[in-house]
Amino acid sequence: MAISDLSNKRALHTLQTERLFLRAAQASDLDDLFEIFNNDDVMKYWSCPPHTDKEQTNSYLTSMIASPTNGTLDFSLVLSSPRSFANGKVIGKDTWPKL
Repeated sequence: MAISDLSNKRALHTLQTERLFLRAAQASDLDDLFEIFNNDDVMKYWSCPPHTDKEQTNSYLTSMIASPTNGTLDFSLVLSSPRSFANGKVIGKDTWPKL
């Protein structure tokens, strides 16, 4: 099943502040998550080694989106965009100094 097929199964729960947006994982998070999961420093204390292939991240994201806890216990943290939260970037190591 493709990620896009799973994204529309349930209403997405969100929490927003002036600068941050906490929302359920979405298929559009793939590139940002791969950038995060591919980083040795970020993954140093994670339960698996850094992802070397985008398909590893795709598999993780697919399972996160399919989970009943997506948007209730599991979230993506993104920067708020001035016009639309849907255009926000998932926050990772390279984003923190800019906040």
